[in-house]
Amino acid sequence: MTSTPGLKNLVLLGLGHAHVQVLRGLAHSRPADLNLTVIAPRPLAVYSGMVPGFVAGHYTAEQCRIPLDALLARSGARTIAGSAIGIDAETRTVALASGEAVPWDWLSVNTGPIMDRDLLEVRMPGARRHALFVRPIDAFVQLWPQVAEMAASRPIHLAVVGAGAAGVELAMAASHALQGSGMPQGSHVSLVTGANRPRPSTPRRCRPACSVPCAA
Repeated sequence: MTSTPGLKNLVLLGLGHAHVQVLRGLAHSRPADLNLTVIAPRPLAVYSGMVPGFVAGHYTAEQCRIPLDALLARSGARTIAGSAIGIDAETRTVALASGEAVPWDWLSVNTGPIMDRDLLEVRMPGARRHALFVRPIDAFVQLWPQVAEMAASRPIHLAVVGAGAAGVELAMAASHALQGSGMPQGSHVSLVTGANRPRPSTPRRCRPACSVPCAA
């Protein structure tokens, strides 16, 4: 792809929450000399704040997804369905897995976090085979029903590693789901943390009462 003379190229890499707000603003008022390109695997965003509710069974997967086709159209964005494999600051281009190079005058990166599976495998051998990674979160949403299906046939023990706000909320949501009606008795959830108690950085009066067993 080549740059068009007289136009400034704004490239949004990823469709995280921040970029959704950028698109809303550009859909309302977009400079005439702005060429907008969005690079993302799919034209949708998963609202992470609803994922614990999805795990608990309060929401469906579709209710957690934000379809962005209409917003992308209103903003006048050119969309590229793909993934970036490199950014060259000297040539001001984004290299895509397809081999295409996308030029930019301004580049914004809001891809959402992805866990380093190779590093986690080194620190926790067996993680690649046995763990369900929360990030990327859209993959987690796709795979969680398999855990629920397993728990519907027999009791399971689920360990949530990490006791920050997200870990605590997911552990309580999973505990609620596994204790639901129709589930076999005996399933339980453990919250694994390196600290003495969950959410150690949260003010004491704001720490939630955690109903799942915790292992340090």
